[in-house]
Amino acid sequence: MVLRIIDRGIVMALLVLTGASMFQSCYYDVEQNLVVHDTTIIYTDSGGGSGCDTNNVSFSATVQPMLDQYCMVCHSQAAQLGGINLQGYNNVAVYVENGQFLGAINWEAGYIPMPKDAPKVDDCTLAKINAWVHQGAPNN
Repeated sequence: MVLRIIDRGIVMALLVLTGASMFQSCYYDVEQNLVVHDTTIIYTDSGGGSGCDTNNVSFSATVQPMLDQYCMVCHSQAAQLGGINLQGYNNVAVYVENGQFLGAINWEAGYIPMPKDAPKVDDCTLAKINAWVHQGAPNN
């Protein structure tokens, strides 16, 4: 009789835990119902210097100069190393959409770190580029 009560208690506990875990793992997104949070990033260097404003970023003033400095030697229309052309907004937008752009410049696992065989792009520039992408990567 005691063994039967213990068995029922264990079974009930397992059922409760299983049921609770099922509710926690349910996930349902409807795009129209998603809440978009402000993704503005303000980067301040540790030395208390000028900081890095990520509020006013644009393709022409922020992204294009970074591409010119770090990427065009290998990924221009003429060079296209690795079959990648980053010349012009439309070409960049392809790699922003598929995640390769941020994955490569942020040196994320699973991506080839860019720029290749060179130091990582500085934190302020990365913060600005990430902010631009999180703002929808507008052609501005």
